[in-house]
Amino acid sequence: MALTVAPDFTDGILTASKLQQLSDAINERTPLNAIKSADESLTSDTALQNDNELTLSLAANAVYGFLMLIRYDATAASDIKTQLSLPASATAFYNADGVPTAGTAFSLFNATEATLFAFEGAGAGTIRNINFVGHITTDSTAGSAVLQWAQNVSGGTATIVKAGSRFTAWRMS
Repeated sequence: MALTVAPDFTDGILTASKLQQLSDAINERTPLNAIKSADESLTSDTALQNDNELTLSLAANAVYGFLMLIRYDATAASDIKTQLSLPASATAFYNADGVPTAGTAFSLFNATEATLFAFEGAGAGTIRNINFVGHITTDSTAGSAVLQWAQNVSGGTATIVKAGSRFTAWRMS
């Protein structure tokens, strides 16, 4: 589906349908943003869970560019694992940049299904960053793109996704 084209106002005629068309065009091009307002923690839990705040609602039949910055605090024993949950039949191509767990190398991934990434913790109280950049293509189903995360190895010290982490997407077509 193509993006709405802004109406032509050069004829000097202002109509409700032209204003609605202009509103639709602006709304389709407004970036979607989710910013984490509070720390969220997990202890002794390796089951992936949806993040409480880092979720975006995507339209059907659309292509979005996206950036995600995850600030986290994890011990070297527990680490953190992440994946992106997408609407049904959606695909994503993205790169993950962070400190991977020992022996893991990262490059460009074709994530047509959930792709799991594991990142190393540096010790309680040491914040690290993970950066994701890529694009998501939705099919005929609208839905949410959500960060999922958990401890990579169960541990008694909390793994924390920090306030200020953010997920931004913009519609490209």
